[in-house]
Amino acid sequence: MTKTQAINHFGSQKKLCEITGRAKATVSTWPEKLPRGVQFEIEVKTKGLLKADPELFISERAA
Repeated sequence: MTKTQAINHFGSQKKLCEITGRAKATVSTWPEKLPRGVQFEIEVKTKGLLKADPELFISERAA
């Protein structure tokens, strides 16, 4: 999932910060393609409404 998808789901970056327990400064530095751990955390917290995107990790496995 992307940061934009997560923000759109929760309604704002502030709400994304609250849900993940991260500071606004931290969330602001996240790349558009969210880090793997963050994606899985959001997947769990949304009970699967947002899914971690395994396609984002293909290049990481090949490296």
